[in-house]
Amino acid sequence: MKKFIKNGWFFLILLIAVEVLLGIFLYRKSFRITYAPYLENSWDGISASADWASVIVAVISVFSSFLAIWYAIQVPQKIAEQQNKITLFEKRYQVFQTYELCKIFSELLKSLKGKNGLNSNDIQVIFLAVFCGTPMGDKINDFPFLRVQYISIIDQLKQSQFLFEDEIALYLQKIAGCLQKLIETICRPELEKRLESATQAFITAIQNKEADAAVEKMRTQLILQ
Repeated sequence: MKKFIKNGWFFLILLIAVEVLLGIFLYRKSFRITYAPYLENSWDGISASADWASVIVAVISVFSSFLAIWYAIQVPQKIAEQQNKITLFEKRYQVFQTYELCKIFSELLKSLKGKNGLNSNDIQVIFLAVFCGTPMGDKINDFPFLRVQYISIIDQLKQSQFLFEDEIALYLQKIAGCLQKLIETICRPELEKRLESATQAFITAIQNKEADAAVEKMRTQLILQ
């Protein structure tokens, strides 16, 4: 109903209805358009009709002016609403792309972990390849660079609290926390013993039923209406 009113059809139909009702009212008041040159003109009748015509023209003019003003307001408002939707979509999609990279990262970790096990260098190579597009071997053990990169990724994931509903936001923040622990374990040699558990925690956070439900809702909210 709101969409019907916003599209302007409601006011167009209302204008037509008003005109029809005015026509019926005048007809019941014996107002007719006739051609009878042999009849004498009744100037009192003409004057009364002119008065009614003035009232009708005034009503129609006021209503038409209102309709024109309404359209003048609605058009920029519709454009602004559409632009806001596009901006929101772009921000949501950026978060979704970051999540997709996290998923790829987790799948590669799981695959290699099952074959030969993982060490710090392996995780760094995969992280740099997935998130940074950095050639294999470059930036290995460049811990300041790794920190800058993962902090940027975490910031993007945490933006979800302003873009998605609570369930999705909490899930993405959980992934951000697991990723932070994993990379910090790499960047701090004294935490190396926790590397395997941090890796598994990150994999588990992404690959579970909770993840499937959250991603499905995320995809639904990405639809641009």
